[in-house]
Amino acid sequence: MNSPLKLTTLLLLFSTALLSQDYLGGIKAESFYQTKSKLYQYWMENNGIGQMLKVDKYELKKNGHELELFLTVNTRDPDSAAAMWIQLVRAYDDANQGEKLIEVLFKTFTRMMEIPPAQGNVQVYVPHKDGFGYDACFYIWIWEENGRVKEESRIHSCRAERINVLIQPPKITTVSNKASVMVDQNERARVVFDSILAYAQRRFENKKHYDRFPRVAEEDRTDDMLMFSVTDLSKEVLHKEDLSPWCKFMVLIGRNCNDMRRERLEFTIYYTPGRTGFRLSGSVKGKFGIGPFEPRNSAYMDMDPDFEDDFLKPYVRLFQKQLKAYLEQMH
Repeated sequence: MNSPLKLTTLLLLFSTALLSQDYLGGIKAESFYQTKSKLYQYWMENNGIGQMLKVDKYELKKNGHELELFLTVNTRDPDSAAAMWIQLVRAYDDANQGEKLIEVLFKTFTRMMEIPPAQGNVQVYVPHKDGFGYDACFYIWIWEENGRVKEESRIHSCRAERINVLIQPPKITTVSNKASVMVDQNERARVVFDSILAYAQRRFENKKHYDRFPRVAEEDRTDDMLMFSVTDLSKEVLHKEDLSPWCKFMVLIGRNCNDMRRERLEFTIYYTPGRTGFRLSGSVKGKFGIGPFEPRNSAYMDMDPDFEDDFLKPYVRLFQKQLKAYLEQMH
């Protein structure tokens, strides 16, 4: 199949997929969802949920073919939120035999909003302490797949250092060498994420160290969230690492030898628009592996508290300062 025919086929398949879903937007829909959001809050309060959870907002995504409901836990501390959520789930599930809280939250949402389950999801967050966006160390995503309600969550304060970058100018260039341009709000997050990945590639992938070849990999992306990892690093966070005397001797006689810890950094970054700029919040998780071969992702170990206090915390403070300067130069 030639390229034009492939492209035409893909476009037809995409169009068919969209046509098979209901369009959820429109002027009347906005008013309807707003009213139903208030009713959803009223329902939570009458079912012993509203003291801990509040409706924050709803958003239409995927060109009006998906509706997202955002709930917030009634605290700005991720540790407190984790304890509150666990308590709420246990209390609700125990009091309502046969019903699970996440299923009730989701099914009540789709029923009230009168949307197909496949076109909705519920998300639970902790408000950021400064009131701008959400804390990256707590999230719960609830959706339906193949007729079953599913959940993905991080409800404990993550062992990671947090990123918090405020960019005031509303301008940012694309990753290319084109002149600075104003970016439409709907496109700005995408351009910012592309710029962050470009910065990461330039920053990390040129740091070849003995037999280490760092790589930046995009792990996941949504309209307002970017996850990427950097693997096969050496002396990045753990900058005081050094070769053993044996490896130093082997290198001296021209042999390859590197027994320093391999580092892996995992970035989660959220984009929150503001009136004049935007905020990036999120976290950086530091991991390391020991041995001559690069371990599987699951075999990396978390940097322990000593590494966090002495190395990871100052590293992330410096990283976010340099990232902020890079993005501000882009306008």
